[in-house]
Amino acid sequence: MTKICGIVNFETKNNNSFCENLSEYLMEYHGQRHGIEFEKEFISFDNASFCILTIKGEQNDIRKFESKENLSFCIGHILPKDNSIDLIERLRRFLNTNNIEQAKLILLEFEGYFIFIDWNKRTQTLTIINDKLGLAPIYICKDSKKILFASEAEAILPLKFLVRYLRFSYIVLSVSASS
Repeated sequence: MTKICGIVNFETKNNNSFCENLSEYLMEYHGQRHGIEFEKEFISFDNASFCILTIKGEQNDIRKFESKENLSFCIGHILPKDNSIDLIERLRRFLNTNNIEQAKLILLEFEGYFIFIDWNKRTQTLTIINDKLGLAPIYICKDSKKILFASEAEAILPLKFLVRYLRFSYIVLSVSASS
């Protein structure tokens, strides 16, 4: 499965080097332990940096959606596949209007294993969602200034932060600079 890590820092801009360190931990861990090679893609905005690691030579399981207002990633598999794009677009529309209750109703239609990450550029709100059984785990560290997240604990554990493992959830986290 594709790996992702990222940082949102509400006080400091340009977190690329920190995100680079997170991705290096992941690549080192999987490279040494399993002999896996990754291709990296960095995406950065003022306060947010994301790194997507896909396994070289394999079909990746990530879909990216970008509009003027937000950037979303869906990693994993949402079923049924024939209408997963429509479900994701409907979910993004409700997240853009901060209508969490409607977003939760749409999530009832999602099946499969996935991590969904949405960064709203206008409101600077990060929303992280995983599948209802936690088959695609996400690990989060949060303090008053920043949020670190990764699809693998190994990316964050070396940083000695308190890590919260998220599972059995839909809307896992939705935070902005004002919250």
